[in-house]
Amino acid sequence: MGSDDSPTPEELADAPALAVLAVLDHALDVAQRALLAAHPDLAEYDPEISQLAPTAVTAAPVLEHAQILRGLIARYFLATALEHR
Repeated sequence: MGSDDSPTPEELADAPALAVLAVLDHALDVAQRALLAAHPDLAEYDPEISQLAPTAVTAAPVLEHAQILRGLIARYFLATALEHR
């Protein structure tokens, strides 16, 4: 990827799907930051002992799944890079 973690034109020529995945990854990053800004208590969330507002309870799995999806996107980028060497 390029210096700003965006796919290069060459990478996009080889794998156009990387464009939308880069946008999705950025959107997930911003969403995670926004949810943590709105619910700072989620940074150290422990479901066994934490008492959270209903919106924070809902935000917690969103954060978790966003992180999982971002990891999968990173793996796809890596697999694409290896495949197009």
